[in-house]
Amino acid sequence: MRTMAFAIALIGAATMTVAADNQQTGLPSSFLTPGDARKVSKEQICAPGYAASIKATKESTKEEAFSRYGLRDGKSTTETLDHLIPVELGGTDSVENLWPEPARGEWNAAQKDALEQKLLALVCDGTLTVKQAQSAIKKNWVQAYTQYVGAAATRAGQ
Repeated sequence: MRTMAFAIALIGAATMTVAADNQQTGLPSSFLTPGDARKVSKEQICAPGYAASIKATKESTKEEAFSRYGLRDGKSTTETLDHLIPVELGGTDSVENLWPEPARGEWNAAQKDALEQKLLALVCDGTLTVKQAQSAIKKNWVQAYTQYVGAAATRAGQ
């Protein structure tokens, strides 16, 4: 029983610590959400209906992803569950690819959605490979936003 209580306390402390392992607002914990993608080709993800063909995330997976960040019941009023590597670019529904993304604030869900659309367009027109797009968003989606969507769009969104 003592071991179990220690393990639960350790997990709780780790969740609180790693949730803030980055210095930039809007980024997930790289420990809790390192990103995960399936192997997909440009032809697959650029085909009409590709994203719609992927099954919806299971409720139990959503709850687990939220709880890893210390949020109970799989719900939040200030964050939305998001795929770090978006489904449109081959991202999976594993908890390693899911995180509670800020709905508002300096770096938020709307900006990440714009980046996802831009990266998909760049893959489909041949400017980027699938791997390059996945890597850019996985490494630091805020930097990728600034690089691919642009600083002008960043200022206009504030």
